[in-house]
Amino acid sequence: MKNNTWLVKLTLHINGYEKSAIHVVRADNEDDAGDLALRGETHNEGDAGYDENGDYCDDDMVYVVASAINVTGRDGKTLERLL
Repeated sequence: MKNNTWLVKLTLHINGYEKSAIHVVRADNEDDAGDLALRGETHNEGDAGYDENGDYCDDDMVYVVASAINVTGRDGKTLERLL
């Protein structure tokens, strides 16, 4: 079972535009949390993945983990319920 609640902010680069997305995930560590958030944001599961530069890509979109914060205790449980 994944033991930690993470608040992950992604930056999406789409055809010259940029936007942010926030995901709440359960993961054991920061790397896994970022990966889960990236996979949760993509639209083409079969074609999405890391390219040779280490960027997570899906068609013409590039996804970057901007931050991942481990949210503990009551705050983590509240985030899970609300989001």
